[in-house]
Amino acid sequence: MENNSGVDLNQTFHSIENSIERMWLMWHANLGNLNFLREKFEGMARSQLEQNSAAWKEWIQLVEDLGQQTRRNQEQFQRMVQEAVEEAVQASDQYQFNPNNIFRFHS
Repeated sequence: MENNSGVDLNQTFHSIENSIERMWLMWHANLGNLNFLREKFEGMARSQLEQNSAAWKEWIQLVEDLGQQTRRNQEQFQRMVQEAVEEAVQASDQYQFNPNNIFRFHS
């Protein structure tokens, strides 16, 4: 009987040892999976940050271009108004006001 108890006890310890070893293998596999997921997540986050950075740079360039175009348009409009006013002043210098004949051309 004692011999059977010793064998049963050895089998029990062997089963416990196998269970613990399998548990550690499972933990190791799970940690490997977690590390894989972390790397994938970091890669996706890095990619998203790079895309955001590129989009931000494009946005800044677009705003700068828009500002420059607005400035050019303003300068062109200012020149057009100035030319129109100068032409109007020159044209008005050619006419003399006469109450009897509203405008008379200078000869």
